[in-house]
Amino acid sequence: MTTERERGFLVLHGQYQIRVLNYIRRRISSEEVAEELAADVFRIAWQKYDGVKDFSIGWFLTVARNLIGNEYQGR
Repeated sequence: MTTERERGFLVLHGQYQIRVLNYIRRRISSEEVAEELAADVFRIAWQKYDGVKDFSIGWFLTVARNLIGNEYQGR
């Protein structure tokens, strides 16, 4: 049985997962790293999701961009 919070988050995940992954894929040459970073984006979103505030695609892509920067910082 899923909670209302979980159902709301699953809707967000369904709306944005492909776009986030494609955004990361265009910037990362490794498919494995791209998938890991996309999962991290949604892990962060889940931690911040309160079931009330909807996140925009801009929010997800900003998190993705920051994670990409962290992944390649200093290389």
